[in-house]
Amino acid sequence: MERSSRAIEEALTQSFRFIILVVGIIVISIFLRYTLTAHRGILGVALGGLSIALLIYWLGEARKQTKGLLRDRKKSLIIEDDVDIIEQDTTITVAGRIPGPSNLIRVGLHGRRLKIIGGSNFSREIKLKEACKIDNYTYKNGVLEIQLRKSGPARA
Repeated sequence: MERSSRAIEEALTQSFRFIILVVGIIVISIFLRYTLTAHRGILGVALGGLSIALLIYWLGEARKQTKGLLRDRKKSLIIEDDVDIIEQDTTITVAGRIPGPSNLIRVGLHGRRLKIIGGSNFSREIKLKEACKIDNYTYKNGVLEIQLRKSGPARA
């Protein structure tokens, strides 16, 4: 749980930085437009050149931040350690934090693969040791719990 909260915090920090960069680019663009239309002459050219240089710098920074944001966002949606698989004689319980809302949660079995789909383009496939059938599943407060019934004979 601590690992996912750190990933969320980092994603929010990068999102905030990206928003600041976008606002900065908009402000510089407005300033550039104003200086080029209001100040004609040497001062207008100097301020316009400075604005263009700043705009190029900010665009480069925005590009760097966007790459990092998208890369970290993909990492944060791959939940490795937050899924618990509890195997008993006749059942398997899979539980973990999945992004919602509940109307976007889908659970399906394809052979021995359990497929989980959630919000924010979340998709996860878990390979099961043996064939199962979905008994039921519940989604409450961001936690998905799936009850699977093993298809084969029970082990002693």
